[in-house]
Amino acid sequence: MLRVLIILPLLISCNNTALTRVCPSDCYTFNHGEAGVGVCKAGDPIYSDDDTCTLLECVGDVGPSEIYEHSCDGLDNDCDGVVDGPFEVYRSPEQIRAQGLCLTDGVCKWASVSCNGADGFACHYPQTHETTETRCDGLDNDCDGEVDDVDSVLRGEDGSFIPCYDHPHAPPESVLYGECSYGVLLCLEGDPFCTSQGPKVEKACTGLDEDCDGLVDEGATIQEKVQMVLIRDISGSAGQYLGTIESALQQYVAQFSSPLYEFALVHVSGTSPENTVSVELDFGPYTDLLAALSAQDYGSFEGTLDAVQLSCDGGLGLNWSEGSKKLLVMFADEPPQSYTQPACTEVSAADACVAIDAPVFVFSPSYHYDQICSDTGGTCYDLNNSTYMMQQNLNDVLSSFQCPI
Repeated sequence: MLRVLIILPLLISCNNTALTRVCPSDCYTFNHGEAGVGVCKAGDPIYSDDDTCTLLECVGDVGPSEIYEHSCDGLDNDCDGVVDGPFEVYRSPEQIRAQGLCLTDGVCKWASVSCNGADGFACHYPQTHETTETRCDGLDNDCDGEVDDVDSVLRGEDGSFIPCYDHPHAPPESVLYGECSYGVLLCLEGDPFCTSQGPKVEKACTGLDEDCDGLVDEGATIQEKVQMVLIRDISGSAGQYLGTIESALQQYVAQFSSPLYEFALVHVSGTSPENTVSVELDFGPYTDLLAALSAQDYGSFEGTLDAVQLSCDGGLGLNWSEGSKKLLVMFADEPPQSYTQPACTEVSAADACVAIDAPVFVFSPSYHYDQICSDTGGTCYDLNNSTYMMQQNLNDVLSSFQCPI
């Protein structure tokens, strides 16, 4: 009874005003996704009937851009709360190729892909992949569908040719002599190939050092005596070349162990005009020449023309043998000079040597002796400090008289 008395006054205080419906302040009209998640967001509603909250239009709401996430852009495009959903589906070659995500030819066949958010997809290639093909390995390293589409001549990182000498059974120094030479690396059928020239079996009288031992035609034989006069300028100005000349001659004359070879040594350089030429060795074996090479007496008078002419006309008393093959080899750093009375000339010196059929070969830095070399049938060479080049030129001299012409 007490409860009724309390409630009745409350009921009496209520009026008859009808309740008003309150409509939602935002709207979302898409079947997938959730507003406020990922790229999805609510819009502003327009109602046709506020009493019933009948929605006429939802302005500005945004739904998922993808029903199932496949983009890689750092966004949650399907509004499922996961940014850039899992991409395992893109790891098979077929799917990567279908999506055009990565290169898939050649060594890229097994490429994988990952998502780096706003930076997009990242392709992961094997270590054999190259942006520009440089390897010669039988593979399509740049994944363009062509195997070893490199320049046929392989190059280093700086673009230069790669020198090679691929003759493991030959001494390394053989590349410095004769017909041997460095080559370049070519790519042939997936394997590097070196074009170097290695030693071959020496053939007699070819004028070539085919076995690359520094000796020319060492297999050739002679049937008559060969006499060679070596004329050496030992003046002070020529001192810079003497070590090279001695080293080259030591290697050169060591080829002539046969008693049919004889050598004479004439020095040019005197302390006065009366003694500019001296005979250090009359004709003897190569061992005598090697012993005489170390004898040096510097002077400033260099009668090079006198040395040539007096060697050929008998003025030095050299013991020329009748019927022998004769030749002169001179090393001089100065132009032609004479201190005799009357003076020797290039013409008179050449005539004296032609008379005994002795060609003259001259090593000089400026080819001052062209006329003597030409008139006698010899050759002029450049005088420099390359022992190798000097020995090669001396070998050319050797082949000119050791083998039949």
